[in-house]
Amino acid sequence: MDSFFSKEVALYMFKSIELLSAIIVLALGFLVLYAVILYIKDSVQKESTILRNYPLMGRFRFLFEKMGEFFRQYFFAMGREELPFNRAQRSWFTALLKTLIPQLPSVQQKIYTSSVPSFLLTTPSQNLIAKTQR
Repeated sequence: MDSFFSKEVALYMFKSIELLSAIIVLALGFLVLYAVILYIKDSVQKESTILRNYPLMGRFRFLFEKMGEFFRQYFFAMGREELPFNRAQRSWFTALLKTLIPQLPSVQQKIYTSSVPSFLLTTPSQNLIAKTQR
C-alpha cells in the first residue's frame, strides 16, 4: 500500500487541482485585462479630471462616495457635521454646477475669477442668474 488513496482517486484529484489552477490563472488574466482596459478608458476620457489624473484609483473615490453613508455611520463624521459646509450642501452645489455651467460657458470663468466665492454670498442659483443677467 503506497498511498492513502487508490490510483484512480489520486489521478482524479490531480486533474481537479490542475483544472482549478487553470481556472484561477484564467480569471486573474481576465482581471488584469479588465484593469488595463479601464486604465486606458479613464486616461482618454474628458468628463472627469479625477479619473484622468488617477485612472484606476479614481474609481475608488466614486465607490466610496456612493458607500459614504455606511462608512460615515461607523468610521467618520456624520453627513451634516462638517464645517463650513456639510455634505448635503456640497453635493447640492456640485449637482447645480454640473447642470448650469455647461449651459452657460461664461459663468464658470466669472465664478472662479471673483475675489469672494459666489456660494458665500447667497444661494448658487441666485448668484448664477444674477451674473448671467449682467
